[in-house]
Amino acid sequence: NQHQLYPNVIADKSDINDPRMIGSGLTRQVASDGTRDYTLYIDTRENIAFVHALPLTGNLYLARCIDLPTGKSPALLRYYTLALSADGSTLYATNAALGVSVAISVADTAALNDDIISTTKFTSTPVTGNMQTLDKGAVLSPNQSTLYVLGTHGITAIDVSKGIFEQSYAPQQTFTGVA
Repeated sequence: NQHQLYPNVIADKSDINDPRMIGSGLTRQVASDGTRDYTLYIDTRENIAFVHALPLTGNLYLARCIDLPTGKSPALLRYYTLALSADGSTLYATNAALGVSVAISVADTAALNDDIISTTKFTSTPVTGNMQTLDKGAVLSPNQSTLYVLGTHGITAIDVSKGIFEQSYAPQQTFTGVA
């Protein structure tokens, strides 16, 4: 609100062992009311993926990092993507190359305990060739019940209300965005 960057380092104060947030920003979602920013970071050197939840109003000390599942190959981290529910209560971080989708409760923006409320595992999409980084790689259906996620090939549909894999579409096609 002062039209300048915050002068201090913002770190997750609840992570005593390593309060630094290290990684490269991959994708971002912003709450529809503009009060919070969710940025997905990856660090392929350390095989780390996390979502940084940053309040854009009020107390910046309430920033949080939510660790995401990783696999054995750090190169697959770049296939993570984010989608935010229409009501702003749930953030989905999904990686079709790893075959995992997590739902993160972000309903209470004042709380320090943004939590992974469910994890859905499904058959990962095969990695072939040199696919581009995904841009807008996930979207929720209008009724908020199905999450459509781009994989290295095709589109994976996940029933988020049941937390189960639903269907794959166009498995031979490569996409870079979905809306």
